[in-house]
Amino acid sequence: MRPILAPIRRHEKWGFVNGNGHIVIPCKYGEVSDFNGFGYVVPVRRNRAWLFVTRKGKVASSFSYDVVEYNDPAFLYHHLSSSKWLLT
Repeated sequence: MRPILAPIRRHEKWGFVNGNGHIVIPCKYGEVSDFNGFGYVVPVRRNRAWLFVTRKGKVASSFSYDVVEYNDPAFLYHHLSSSKWLLT
């Protein structure tokens, strides 16, 4: 079972805390989703671009996106630089 991570907002930025209330992903994002539906990565917005970070706070992809949508059971990513939809 994956540990529960919950979004937290501090100083106008978002991050994630674990079940003990410890910050595990620093509050440095303008907007975040949650891990529900996304599993091991979560979409986060830094400046105008969306990135994916792991449960340990590492950036999961070198790509950034202008739109991120969850479409069960697949993910739809819109890649910022090429304007192509990626499906994984």
